[in-house]
Order: sequence, then C-alpha cells, then structure tokens
Amino acid sequence: MASHSELSIRLPSGAGLRVGEGLFRPGTDTLALARFARLNGCRHLVDLGCGCGAFPLLLAPAQPSLRITGVELDPRAADYARQNVLAAGLEGRVSILCADLRQAPLPAGCADAVIANPPYFSAGSGAMPKAALVPARTEQSCTCPALAQAAARLLRTGGRFFVLWRPERLAELFASLCAAGLEPKRMQAARGRQVRFVMVEACRGAKPGLQWEPELPLGVSAP
Repeated sequence: MASHSELSIRLPSGAGLRVGEGLFRPGTDTLALARFARLNGCRHLVDLGCGCGAFPLLLAPAQPSLRITGVELDPRAADYARQNVLAAGLEGRVSILCADLRQAPLPAGCADAVIANPPYFSAGSGAMPKAALVPARTEQSCTCPALAQAAARLLRTGGRFFVLWRPERLAELFASLCAAGLEPKRMQAARGRQVRFVMVEACRGAKPGLQWEPELPLGVSAP
C-alpha cells in the first residue's frame, strides 16, 4: 500500500507503479511514447532515465521475450524502480542500474532499442520546478547531444531510438541525432489545443527518409 507521501498508479499493462514524493510522475507523454515504440523483434531495450520504472512496467508484460535495462541517476528513483519491478514479478527480465546514462556500465552495441522521455527543457528556461525535480525536468544533468550520443553508443547498427521532445526544440533534437549517427525515420506529434510534444524514432546507421504519422489527439479541457 502506498504511504501518504507517495503516489500509486495502475498502468494500462495492469502493473502497479509506486512513485515516491518529489520524484517524476509519468503522465500522458509517458503512455504515448510507450505506444509509439515499435519493439517487434527487439530482444534488449535500454530505458535511459527510467525514473521509477514506468516504461519497463508498461512494455515488459506484453512482450515475454523482451529484456529491459533501466538506467537512472537518482538513487531514490532507482530504488523505487527496483521495488516496482519486484512487485510486478519482472525481476527475471528487467534490471535497474543506478548510473549516469552518459557513462552507463553497458557494452557498446548491446541494445536493439533505446527509449527515453528526457528532460526536454533547457537549463534555466521557463519556471523552475521544485529542486528535486530539476534533473527530471531540465537538462541540468544531460544535454540533448549527450543523450543522443549515449543512445547511439548502446545501439547496434539498425537499432532504434524512441524519444519524446518539445516541438519548439525539434531542430536541436534532429541535429543531435544526426551528429550521433541516428537518422530520424518516423515522427508523430501529439496535439491538444496546440502541439504539446513530438515523438521520434531514429535508426542507427540508416539512410535518410522520414515518415510522418497522423497526429495523436490529446484531451482538451474546456476554456
């Protein structure tokens, strides 16, 4: 049972996710990116910045042959992720590493796919979140180019990177991906009253060619 200081979420996969007080709470963007990721034929997925373990709990139950490694810098979040994995009975296929994703202790080319819902606000921009959420909401710990380079190092040739980003910074994302050898291949915008975020699939070592998916409609509150 969740304490008064934490949130308990029932995910669409049926797994329960406990999120500690002050830690990043997954929302619509997390669920959308999980649906966007095409993991057919994927044996090993790495989740960069896994937080309390939302992506492993969303993706592993439906794919019995999929092995997932989550990498999380915050020791508290990594501990919650491990507890959530154990509670879901996924400890045989999901492992959590408490490490800086830029120096993740994983061999190069080990992953068929990498997924990330990163801090997509540049450091110092807009209203600052609570101190505990700064690493999860802003690029204080990892910039866009560093994220792309980390994903590229882990991916085998032909491996896919699934990432979510702010539309106003899309040019920066594409430049970082291409500089890392990750070619954008598929993109989908999520729109409420305006485009709120964009999801991109990039492929390591692929030729140019971008496919636009139909927009994902999001709920719009009454004015």
